[in-house]
Amino acid sequence: MKSSEVDWYLVYKKWTANTGIFEYLFKSSPFVTAKYMGEFELKLDYEYNLPIDIEKKIANIEVDQHTIIIVDVDVLLGMDICLVLNNDYNVAPILSYNFLFHPYGVVGDNELMERLIAYSEKLKHIEPITYALILDKNRYISGVDLDNPMLFNNQYEITEEDLPELDMLITLKKSKVNFLYSGEIKEDINCYLQYLKENNIIVNTVDLGDAKYE
Repeated sequence: MKSSEVDWYLVYKKWTANTGIFEYLFKSSPFVTAKYMGEFELKLDYEYNLPIDIEKKIANIEVDQHTIIIVDVDVLLGMDICLVLNNDYNVAPILSYNFLFHPYGVVGDNELMERLIAYSEKLKHIEPITYALILDKNRYISGVDLDNPMLFNNQYEITEEDLPELDMLITLKKSKVNFLYSGEIKEDINCYLQYLKENNIIVNTVDLGDAKYE
């Protein structure tokens, strides 16, 4: 299958099928701009799996209607976590990949495109117990030569508009956040977590280690 043959609206609808009240936080920009990545033959035979140590840590977190999850890891690992949470734990993933695909972009590549397509077919329809916001820890990185004419700077930060408002969490009786991360916690999401703590939302941090997709 060639990339030009993909119905990205259908892929998007499959990803948002379980998102419920949090659909407004699901970012459509990668799905809208994927067509600009050019023509290439797609590899779609991906299988999702997680390292055993990460599986154990996810199995040990509290999953109930009063808790939401935020995951901030390498984008491809995040994709695998999406499917595990959805299919094994009835936790609907909300992709917060708020970037524009570009052939020379710093963020996003052909493999992410392929996994968005392939994994959309693997997501089970569920009645969610709760929801997980999935972030890309490499949404902005240091050491990028932004003067390089062959790079398109599509990096971004998470803002308050990308995350559930405090009033909404209170209304939905979400009193706890499980924050799963790898590497150093970025300043943008740390500000949000501190804000929640200051307003009596319990924040449980779970370090997944220096986890990368292999």
